[in-house]
Amino acid sequence: MICPNCGREVSDSAAFCESCGRPLAEAEAAKTVLLDGGSDKTVLLDDGGAAETTYLPSERTRVLEERRQLDQTLYAPGSGQVMAPVTGRTPGELESRLRERKRRGALGAFFAFLVLAALAAGGWWAYTQEYGGGVSVPRILGLSEDEARSALMTAGFEASFDERLSDSGIGTVIATDPAGGTRIDKGSTVTATIAVARTVPAIDGLSFEEARAKLEEAGARSIAVTYASSNREEGTVIGVSPAEGEVFVAAQEITVTIAQAYTVPMLIGKTLDEAISALESSGLGYRVLHVSSPKASNTIVSTSPSAGAKLKEGDVVELSVASPRPKDAKQLVSYFSMTPQQIATFLTDEKAELEKGYVLEEGIYARYKLTSGDKVIFTSVSAPDDNNPYAMPADPLADGEEFILARYEHTAENAKTYQPNESGAKALAEACGFTGEIKGIVTDQTINAGIATAAETGDGQVPEEGEGTFEPRWPGDRQTPEAPASDEKYISVDPALKFAYAYGEQDGCVWVVGIVDDGRATAMVLPAGRADTTAVREYGGVARYYAYVDLG
Repeated sequence: MICPNCGREVSDSAAFCESCGRPLAEAEAAKTVLLDGGSDKTVLLDDGGAAETTYLPSERTRVLEERRQLDQTLYAPGSGQVMAPVTGRTPGELESRLRERKRRGALGAFFAFLVLAALAAGGWWAYTQEYGGGVSVPRILGLSEDEARSALMTAGFEASFDERLSDSGIGTVIATDPAGGTRIDKGSTVTATIAVARTVPAIDGLSFEEARAKLEEAGARSIAVTYASSNREEGTVIGVSPAEGEVFVAAQEITVTIAQAYTVPMLIGKTLDEAISALESSGLGYRVLHVSSPKASNTIVSTSPSAGAKLKEGDVVELSVASPRPKDAKQLVSYFSMTPQQIATFLTDEKAELEKGYVLEEGIYARYKLTSGDKVIFTSVSAPDDNNPYAMPADPLADGEEFILARYEHTAENAKTYQPNESGAKALAEACGFTGEIKGIVTDQTINAGIATAAETGDGQVPEEGEGTFEPRWPGDRQTPEAPASDEKYISVDPALKFAYAYGEQDGCVWVVGIVDDGRATAMVLPAGRADTTAVREYGGVARYYAYVDLG
């Protein structure tokens, strides 16, 4: 084999040339390239010819080669004489050359580093000073429109503005395009977005679907609906809260009021007060009609028009109210479970005529005359005076005024039905619907001389009805002219009169009936607490007291 470097003949199995040290390779159908660092790469020849090896020495390989050349001496075969180096240079020259090459390489690398660093620094400085490569968009978030415009123009940009609904940052920049800090050409346009408040849009008169669309467009996320009676088109918006034009935030609830026709609500079973309240809330009027019904007292049993009927604002709905209507006007106890208006309605239905009615500071007085001529009186005045100049005409019961006593007076002709004795008193009590045991009765046969005051009995106890043995004594304002108050004289009942008075208790009330043979037959009812007075006790009981009041 011939060394391709020095042309010497070497052994076929040698890996290196014995003369120059060059690596040797056998001919193959490939080209082997020795790469830097000792690696190799084989390249197949297109013509499949003899292999070709290309040697690419690395820096390390060259250094080794030069050192090998420094130490290598050629010997003539078999002569034993040292020949001159193959390179033609002395070993000192080669060593000096190698050191110079290393020094120059280090200096070159150092200067290359300095140049690159300077270029990088210069480029960064030029970039930050905006020498070429565009201008940075100023950061203007949070500025007002005027402030943002000034900042953009100062930086050399054109400014444009748009708006976006927002819950915060109202009136300030909340976004820019391009974003702050972006490098763009000077003179470019930067668009700034200004935050504007959400306001309730104009939705009055729209359908609910149209109103909801506009509210959602404004950013509303919570929409509630209520309905109210109105003369406007049913199903349209008649109100909104917050009101149109007011500011709101997206999470705030918006309440839309929708028109509905004035409709009679379901009132059956409700109390009268509840029904009236419901009608007033619905914008409707009412008229009360008291009817006899097995339903609970003072509850609605029917309406006219019926529930669901559509009316106009202010139309009147008739309310039929269950009332404890007495079978006739004598049923005085029943009046105390009725309202004054119910009583007035009942008496009107009975064709009773209001003869006298007035309201004073101390109470009311109402006297009705029935078709029979009998009279029913309601009062809270202890001594009503028909001639009181301050008694202005009024209809107390129809106006809802309260009373404390109800009294029934027969005409003289009708009074003849009842005899002035115990049997007659019981018959009158039954006719007036009074039930229960008669708790006390006094007649002209049993009253005797009457009964003294509790103080005069010595023990403060009031004897039972009919058991007294003392003279009756009237209060000072009941003295007769013959017995002035200062004398504290006693009076006696006309012994020629025949009479009977009885009393009992029923449903929290005290009732009294009285029959006198001069043409009187009366009945009276008042609350039990009103009958338990000192005056009643002084005269020995309810029946005695009212006998003396009537007969005195």
